[in-house]
Amino acid sequence: MDNLEKYLPNAAMLEEFEQFRKLQTEEEKKAFQQERLAKMERMSEEDRKQYLADSKNGLEATLSSCRENIKQTSASLRFN
Repeated sequence: MDNLEKYLPNAAMLEEFEQFRKLQTEEEKKAFQQERLAKMERMSEEDRKQYLADSKNGLEATLSSCRENIKQTSASLRFN
């Protein structure tokens, strides 16, 4: 797997991801999401904007990586 910092561009997001990966039940995951929403509501406007910008950058990097993988797989299938 690629370096996660590419997809999770700040330390808080990487930490949240690691925490989420450890959750096992739907209840734990729902509670985690609720806490994340509450955390965002407590952020200053500037911090929230930065968090959302980082989220967008991470999602764009994820989509770009997916597109590249699809492109490579498609090319590979044409040669087989």
